[in-house]
Amino acid sequence: MKNALAQFAHDVLSELIVADLTSNLVRRARELVLEHNLKTLDALQLAFALEFQVLKPTFVCADARLRDAAQAAGLTVLNPETP
Repeated sequence: MKNALAQFAHDVLSELIVADLTSNLVRRARELVLEHNLKTLDALQLAFALEFQVLKPTFVCADARLRDAAQAAGLTVLNPETP
């Protein structure tokens, strides 16, 4: 168990970007809900991705509505269900 927790901490600190949920992100997510008729958590996911757009992330998503919104926002999108 200790090794798994140590590996998790290593991965989070070295591989992932941990971002704070800010009022600006919530406002952006709200705009995305209204603009694309997204579900709340989908809009938050997309709002976070857009915060890091300068890093040119690949947005991985199988949901068609969320995928379309991400593409409309200029993100590179990968559908994991596409062979």
